[in-house]
Amino acid sequence: MYETVEELDTAIQAYFDQAGEDVTIPGLAYFLGFASRQSIYDYKEREQFSYSIKRAVLKIESIYAAKLSGQNVTGVIFALKNMGWKDKVESDINLNTDAVKNIIIENV
Repeated sequence: MYETVEELDTAIQAYFDQAGEDVTIPGLAYFLGFASRQSIYDYKEREQFSYSIKRAVLKIESIYAAKLSGQNVTGVIFALKNMGWKDKVESDINLNTDAVKNIIIENV
């Protein structure tokens, strides 16, 4: 649909100008005239358009991230998880196997 980077960049900027803070990846895809949001990811794989699409998606992601300080963040969290963000808890457990054997033997 877009033959030049400049043409795509102009359309992306027009979307952001129109949508303000109410941006979404499906909204961007629709505005650009694509049939699905998958087209955004397909364009990202084209070397010529990759940077423009990555920047647009990053801008959408950054707008969502800024909304995390609000009161109704459930939808924002859902959107960010779909963009690859994760809830995760990390635990660092180091066990000495000899100590574990002793604990097991002593408790028998």
